[in-house]
Amino acid sequence: MPDSEIPKKLPLLAVRDVVVFPNMPLPLSVGRARSIRALEKAVAAGKLVAVVTQKKASVEDPKEDDLYKVGVVAEVVQSLKMPEGTLKVFLQGLRRVKLSKLTLAEGDHWEADLEPLAEPVTMTPKVEALMRQCVQLYDQWLHLTKRAPPEASAAAAQTQDPARLADTIAHTAVTKLADRQTLLETPAPLERLEKLVVLLNAELEVMSLERKIHTRVRSQIQKTQKEYYLTEQMKAIQKELRQKDDFAKELDELREKIAAAKMPKEAAEAAQKELVRLEKMMPFSPEATVCRSYLD
Repeated sequence: MPDSEIPKKLPLLAVRDVVVFPNMPLPLSVGRARSIRALEKAVAAGKLVAVVTQKKASVEDPKEDDLYKVGVVAEVVQSLKMPEGTLKVFLQGLRRVKLSKLTLAEGDHWEADLEPLAEPVTMTPKVEALMRQCVQLYDQWLHLTKRAPPEASAAAAQTQDPARLADTIAHTAVTKLADRQTLLETPAPLERLEKLVVLLNAELEVMSLERKIHTRVRSQIQKTQKEYYLTEQMKAIQKELRQKDDFAKELDELREKIAAAKMPKEAAEAAQKELVRLEKMMPFSPEATVCRSYLD
């Protein structure tokens, strides 16, 4: 968007916990009265609005000192008034601007005097090297997070404009509000790319450490679960072995009792037959109990 097309004054939309970059989309749900009036004024007067981030999200009615001095001119692509009174809008960032003055306009909404920020860039070997490095780091970030579509990496690699490339990657991969605002306040693409390389390297290092910690914790959990399973299995085996030892002693005692009883031949054979049946049974099964009762 050429400087000549940027109005010197626009309705101001203060946003919380988000930084809007040029050429980047942003869906928003707006509930504050002054913000709604500013957007309605923007829609009625050409659909352009100045978007600036608050320094503290807790401030409900921000004044000039509560806002950062650099924001963007954005186009209100879509707006929809909801039944509960909020306004859902879809913004498209256009150009970096600096706020020089804030005034309370008629209709009780903020208006900002704006100065376009130039983004001078010359394609030098250093700029090209930084662009390639940013794309490589961004690709690694995408691989680790798996939150962005696969085509995001290819789209970044095909971007020839260093300013647009830096903003695209910052919009997606830089998560801290202060870091995003710092990049927005850096109009020179060369400097922006240098800062972005530092931020991406730091983020990748943290993500790599998180992944190692997660893997170590998961391995420890799996080891603990395995040890618990083996311990329980060993307990079951030992219990079974003890039961078998006790059962064997019981069978020996029954053999001795049968021999000592000096029963008639037919009774002795029946008792031996029942003992053989008992040997084949589980020690505490109902059938074994019946068999013991018979032998007794």
